[in-house]
Amino acid sequence: MNVTWVILIPALLLLFFPVQILLPSSVVFRVYEQTPPRGTGRFPWWWTSAVWLDPICGFGGAFLLDQYVFSVPDDAKGFLLLAPALATFVCVLVSLLFRMPARRDRRAAFAPLGFSVGLVFALMPPLVAAIGIILALCAVGGFRHFGAAFVAGAAAVAAAGILFKAPHIEVVTVAILVGLPFVFSTATYRVLTFPSRR
Repeated sequence: MNVTWVILIPALLLLFFPVQILLPSSVVFRVYEQTPPRGTGRFPWWWTSAVWLDPICGFGGAFLLDQYVFSVPDDAKGFLLLAPALATFVCVLVSLLFRMPARRDRRAAFAPLGFSVGLVFALMPPLVAAIGIILALCAVGGFRHFGAAFVAGAAAVAAAGILFKAPHIEVVTVAILVGLPFVFSTATYRVLTFPSRR
């Protein structure tokens, strides 16, 4: 497998950029039910740049890895054909595990909502990504829990990807990545939270 190192470095910098360091000191991590209504208080959830940088980091890093970093020779056969998708999967998986623990609260996990939106649009066809995101938003609103977004999003991406004939290895890996935050939260006994004001 060929690796374009000059593009790999900026891709990894985007994926591993610690957006939590940009959060104001007064921001706290809240579960869905505790997030105050929009427009009141000193620091609404959308006020901080970390919320807007997360999808850019997810999209940029995953897109660079998928399109420009890993490739195989034209005469490659068998398992080697899957190597670029698997290498991209491993890099994004590690970056998700890196960014989820909340630095300021050991009982909390940072719900990478924006990051997941970015990586889904980077790795899946636009229609598949849109279906997955819409169903994830419906789930989080209906169940009032951040974990529901990742479970529903993973299932929707898998179903839509198969329905619209996206490459199966990519559908499987992206579905795993989208569902990972819920698995991480359950396995580590950390509550999925999102930055908000006091």
